Amino acid sequence: MTVHDQDRLTIWKLLLLTAGFGVGLSCFQAPLDQFNWKASEDWRVLSNGILCGLSLPAIAFGLRLRLSGRRLGGGALFGLMAGLGTLLMLPPAVLYGPGSSGDRDTSIAVACMNYVMPLMALWFLLAAIVGGALRRQVWSSATPWSEKYGYLLAGGWAPLGVSAMFDIYCDKLM
Repeated sequence: MTVHDQDRLTIWKLLLLTAGFGVGLSCFQAPLDQFNWKASEDWRVLSNGILCGLSLPAIAFGLRLRLSGRRLGGGALFGLMAGLGTLLMLPPAVLYGPGSSGDRDTSIAVACMNYVMPLMALWFLLAAIVGGALRRQVWSSATPWSEKYGYLLAGGWAPLGVSAMFDIYCDKLM
């Protein structure tokens, strides 16, 4: 394998991540001047927006691996799933975004972004741990960067999944 065939973090990937971060903030988050810095719900929505934006470039990372003839591992597959899920929710998020006349809180797209994506990440990480897929070798230099990125993305989403599980249990138990 030559250096050109290796999947590593490059300037182009950092630029894609930066662009995704900006798209996530602009499409999935209200303007920061309306942000309540003391409200935990606002922090959860901000985190969701950032992670949605960071999920979008994972589509390109996974497709590049696949088009080069390599199979996707669990992490890269999760990244591709999160990126495609975000991409499919992008039009409704823009339509129901800040300043629109739609009721953002009752939007199915927003419910998917706030609950489905984080819960899927939590379930994926739990399955990867129990199934033995998340091992120390995942972080070795031989592992494609896109694979590592998928696991990092799942690790970013998982605390929001724990928070969603907490909300679900508190709603039913109290």
